[in-house]
Amino acid sequence: MNYYVPASADSAEEAILSAWDTQIKSAADTPWLERLLAERGSELFTVFAQRYDELRVLPRSARRVLQRSLARSPDSATVPPEWRRKLAYSLAGAALLLALGLGSVQASTITVSAKTAPEINNGDGKCSFFEAIRNANDTVNGMVHIDCAAGNPAGADTIVLPKGTQTLTRAYNTAYGTTGVLLITSEITIQGNNTKIIRKKGSPQFRLFTVAATGDLTLNGVTLSGGNGGQGGAIRSDGILVVNESTISGNSSSQGGAIINLGDYLGINNCIITRNTATYGGAIGSYAGATVIIDQSTISKNSAATSGGGIRSSSYIRITDSIITGNHAGTHSGGIYNSIGGGTLVIDNSTISKNSAGSGGGVLNNRSFTITNSVITGNTATSRGGGVYNGGDYLLFSSTGNIITKNKAPLGPDVYMAP
Repeated sequence: MNYYVPASADSAEEAILSAWDTQIKSAADTPWLERLLAERGSELFTVFAQRYDELRVLPRSARRVLQRSLARSPDSATVPPEWRRKLAYSLAGAALLLALGLGSVQASTITVSAKTAPEINNGDGKCSFFEAIRNANDTVNGMVHIDCAAGNPAGADTIVLPKGTQTLTRAYNTAYGTTGVLLITSEITIQGNNTKIIRKKGSPQFRLFTVAATGDLTLNGVTLSGGNGGQGGAIRSDGILVVNESTISGNSSSQGGAIINLGDYLGINNCIITRNTATYGGAIGSYAGATVIIDQSTISKNSAATSGGGIRSSSYIRITDSIITGNHAGTHSGGIYNSIGGGTLVIDNSTISKNSAGSGGGVLNNRSFTITNSVITGNTATSRGGGVYNGGDYLLFSSTGNIITKNKAPLGPDVYMAP
């Protein structure tokens, strides 16, 4: 029996077999890989096939995020560092690394002390929020501050916040514009306990969080409020950002009242984003090259002085099982503005309602737009397209199984197709 090809390979898709064969051919000149496949080939193939299938259906930008994370994973005895980096940047190689279990790093946990101000006060015996971030960011030994547990210098860390409020009073970082929380430069999960993170009223203007290009931030169970930044009232992300089961409200900026996404990936899951304001993108602004996934979330009562009362995007954005309601824009698109420059908007099983603007009360599309099994109702435009204004290529606009009704506009009350 050829130990490189397990019996289960007979029923696999040709693309997966071809990818697996690529790894086999590499093994001929690579002793460590030849030995690994000889010893564990049958075991690895099943997982490899599953991971390869998952990777190839991801948007390209999302794949790049994952591959970059794999390339940065800690050295291991299984795969030499130089080969880990080579493998990470091919689809088949990334699938093999995931099959080997190298897709995640054991996180260190750093618990912030209760009733402690967020600022740094090293040596007081209490772990503050900012001291925890510095330990998590540190790549030497993870122990910049003795009051907190050590971070993992090789990778991921989890910071556990206490109940209550972390009140920010001044900017602690200016690298990407004034920011109240220390810059996130590594892979960090912040686990809230319904924790509020707010800018103190009357403080100088600053946003709350900034994620650097090297950063990977996950926020769980927090409320972000009061931020005021030039780009991103609550958060600016130039890296990877995921927000789960959180509320972002009462923030403001010139672009992205709640969040400006300038990085690779933004994920919003089971969140409420409400009453944020901006010139462009009242709740969220996202730009070309990014992937945005919004699931089971509500984006409501946000406003933009010009375009995108709820969302303004020129990136790939997928919205599922969500509600976009009561948002307003002064000129274009009260709900969602899918702009030129590579914008791809996909909406499924969602409701777009009671949004308002000059044109495109619910959605203004200027590129590629697919909507299925959704409701667009009660939106208003003062000129064209109360429900949908489609200014993009007709062939790139697809509507299936939707209810588009009771919208208002002088021209095209439900759907306006620009000439």
